Amino acid sequence: MHHQQQMEESSTANFIRFTHLNDLIQMVVQYFHIDVAYKIKSSLNNQNRKAQKGLEHIIEDTEK
Repeated sequence: MHHQQQMEESSTANFIRFTHLNDLIQMVVQYFHIDVAYKIKSSLNNQNRKAQKGLEHIIEDTEK
């Protein structure tokens, strides 16, 4: 009987450990998704600014 109780406690402890590990993995993955999304948005904004400046130069050159 004592052995069965130890097995149950061990199983419960492993389940709790797994649950915490799973939560931790989810948090890390979510952080990287947010970080990557921010970097992509930042890069797109930078490209848009460069394209806008290039377009302004073309318009200025054609008006001359």
